[in-house]
Amino acid sequence: MCFDALGIWRYATPTRRSGSWQRLAARVPRQAIYSAAALSFIYGFVIYSASSDALRVTLLVFLELWLGITSLELWLGMADGHEELLSCGSGWRVLPV
Repeated sequence: MCFDALGIWRYATPTRRSGSWQRLAARVPRQAIYSAAALSFIYGFVIYSASSDALRVTLLVFLELWLGITSLELWLGMADGHEELLSCGSGWRVLPV
């Protein structure tokens, strides 16, 4: 961060020494700090966006798996219910072991 501010300071300072340099001298450090803060914010935002997208993908995968398990449980429940209905009406009985 400090190195970025120094690099920005180098590009923000005027190359010619003139009266305008003295007027800009008070604004240049502030401008360098604002520019460094803006760059830091942009990097932070990009990282946040990437992690936010990763969280969205993780959530979608979780929902897909959860819905898949839920639908499988519903299907198995229906199959078990269907088997029970068939077994009750077709003479199935439980044998003691």
